[in-house]
Amino acid sequence: MTPPQQDGAAANPFDPFAPWKAMRDASMDTWSKTMVDFVNSEEYARASAQWLDTYLAVSHSFQKVLDQAMTQTLNQYNIPTAADLARLAERLTNIEFRLDDLDARLDEVLGLLRRLDEATAATNQQGTSDAQTAAPADACDEVAAESGARTPRRGSTGAKRTQGS
Repeated sequence: MTPPQQDGAAANPFDPFAPWKAMRDASMDTWSKTMVDFVNSEEYARASAQWLDTYLAVSHSFQKVLDQAMTQTLNQYNIPTAADLARLAERLTNIEFRLDDLDARLDEVLGLLRRLDEATAATNQQGTSDAQTAAPADACDEVAAESGARTPRRGSTGAKRTQGS
């Protein structure tokens, strides 16, 4: 004869605690179902919301006082606060963006200078002495016109000043 099965395990008929275990398991199931119903009720949701609102209101004022005290303490010891570090990170990000912009502009200028050098080399190979003196200025104007920049011709008022002037 096989003993009755309880939760997949063989029950010991000589166990004096078996009735109490069965009663415990039954009461735990009842409590579990009751608590699930209670927690899923609308009244519990309202009470929890009201309790959380009260807690957050009280903790917000406490947090504010604690933040002020911590900021004063950190300032006394010359230690940066989280706000100081955030401002520093923002400034570094702005510097990084500016450096990227300068790098892009420098690449553009270098490209224009290479094209100007190529145009000058091509005109030097082709022409006579008259063409050689006029061609670099024309090539410079051509490259500058494409880039949207203005380059002064030699001898104009925008020319580079010497050290003596």
